[in-house]
Parts: sequence; structure tokens; C-alpha cells
Amino acid sequence: MAAIWEGLFSHGLTILAAIIRNVQDLELQNLIENNVMDNVSNEFLFRNLSSLSEASFCVGPPFYGSNNNSGDAFHIYKLLSGTSSVKLLDAYLSCQTDANDYVLPTFHNLTQLNFGAAINSNWNLKLLADFLRCSPNLEVLILKGSYYNNTAKSWNPPQEVPSCLLLHLKKIEFKEFSGNDCELEVIEYLLKNAIVLKKMTIDCQYSDECFCGQLAVYPRGSMTCRLNLLI
Repeated sequence: MAAIWEGLFSHGLTILAAIIRNVQDLELQNLIENNVMDNVSNEFLFRNLSSLSEASFCVGPPFYGSNNNSGDAFHIYKLLSGTSSVKLLDAYLSCQTDANDYVLPTFHNLTQLNFGAAINSNWNLKLLADFLRCSPNLEVLILKGSYYNNTAKSWNPPQEVPSCLLLHLKKIEFKEFSGNDCELEVIEYLLKNAIVLKKMTIDCQYSDECFCGQLAVYPRGSMTCRLNLLI
């Protein structure tokens, strides 16, 4: 079963799509299939979905004039908290607030994370760090390039190296790499700290410059890691 939920956060953040698969809760299934669209979707949460194995969220940037970024971040974190049982998660989220008061649950089952931003927006770097910290069994990480601008914040990695990097993360793919500073910082951190990494593939075809030399000399924590650069 696949279902699509579309809605709006009342404070201006647009939910473009949330695709939920393998849901056994018939009440929730019917609710999602009705395509909820209103101005109070910030109250629509997923809770105790132990049968949920895959989920996909694409959350667009706030509407013009929205000034409640902290509230939007709170709703995003609450929404993700209801999907902590998934094995595969697509998270394309554009809210840029750090939301330091909100923490993700532990995604014990998550083995593949596809992470990026919605259209024409930057990565939420705080959320990326949180996902690494809260996904202890992550094996595959797929990143989609950031629409970087000068207002984006620098990469601030977790204070301690996440256990997924030490024990499980074996494959990283970077799609639509453009070569901006925050992308390079994330790649350097992952190569250095993912000590069981077997393969990192970076699609450099969207970059205006050649970063092959710079990427090739980044220190690698895994002696068996193979770096593939698509140019």
C-alpha cells in the first residue's frame, strides 16, 4: 500500500508530499488516502506506527512572509518522531532553524537514509547531524546536493562520532554535488570518520569546477574505502 498526504503547516511551511508505505493501521491509512489539506496540519502526527517500514517526506520552504521558523522546526521534529520504526527514510526538508530544544528519537531500524533539501533551498545541517547521531544501524547514506547560498551555516558535526560511522555505514552516494563549502565539509567529515565505509560515490557533473584533486586527498578512516568520482 502506498498513500500520499498533502497539507500545510499553519505557520507557513509547505508539506509537498509524504509517502507512507506498508501501514497496517486502517484508520491512519484511510486518513492519509483522503489527502488531508487544511490549515491545521501541524496537529497531524504519526504515533506508534511499529509496522511502518518506509516513509518519504518532502517539506518545502516557508511561504513568503512566514516568521515562525522555530514553530515549523518543532512540527517537523514531531512529524519525524512518529516514523522512528522505518527501515528506509527519504527526508527532503527545508526548515533552516537549528531547533536546539527538539531532539529526534532513535531510529533503531533505519538502514538507509536519503537526505537533502526541498527545491531551491539549503540543507538543514543540524538535522543531518541529528540523523547520524540517532541512526545507530545506518548502512547506506544518500545525499542530494544543497542549493547553497551565503546565508547557509557551516557544518557542525556531532560532538562524538556517531556509532553508525564506527560500526555500520558502508555506502555513501552524493548526488548533484556542486562543490560548495558545506558539501565539502560534510564529505571530509564522513570520509574521515566512517571507518567501515566501503564505497563513496560523488556525482560531480553539476559542479562548475573540478574538485577531484581536493576530494582524492581527504583523509579516509577506512583503509578499504573506494572513492568514485563521476565527472
